[in-house]
Amino acid sequence: GPDSVAMLDALVRLGHRPHVCHLNHKLRGKESDADAEFVRKLAGKYGLPATIRAQRVKSDENACRRARLAFFEQIAKKTGILTIALAHTADDQVETLLMRLIRGAGVDGLAGIWPERQMGKLRVIRPLLQVRRAQVTEYLKAYRLEWREDSSNTDRRFLRNRIRHELLPLL
Repeated sequence: GPDSVAMLDALVRLGHRPHVCHLNHKLRGKESDADAEFVRKLAGKYGLPATIRAQRVKSDENACRRARLAFFEQIAKKTGILTIALAHTADDQVETLLMRLIRGAGVDGLAGIWPERQMGKLRVIRPLLQVRRAQVTEYLKAYRLEWREDSSNTDRRFLRNRIRHELLPLL
C-alpha cells in the first residue's frame, strides 16, 4: 500500500537496504496477485532482496495479521534479520484505539500501537507512527512514486473500515 511504498523509499534514501517481504493472502484473486507482482517489481527497482509468498488465510483481519507476523518472523530467522519495519501511520493508531475502545479493551489495550516492541529476537519498529496518511500521500506525489490501494480497505464489513470511513469523519 501507499504507507509501505513511502516507508521503503524513505529507508532506501536514508541508505538502508531492507529485505522486502510480502504475504499474498489470496483474498482478492487477480488483484492480490497483481499486488504481489507490484511488490516484486518495486524491490527489483531498488535492487533489494525480496521474499513474496502466497498463503490463503481466512478472511479475518486478525488471522491475516497473525499470518503476516509469523511470515515476517520466519523470514527474519532465515535471513538473520533482527529488525522489521512496519508502515503503520498515525491514522492507523487512531483507528486501532477506537477499535479497541469499541470492543471494550482495558487500559492496556487502549495503549495503542507500540512504536517499538520486541518479539523474541525480532525488534519491530514503526517509523511512520507519527506521520498522517495525508502526509504519506504528499510524499508519494512529491517523489512521483507509484503505489497500489487494497480495495478491501473500503469494505465496510470490516470494523476498521467503518471507523475509517464513517466514525472518524463524524468525529
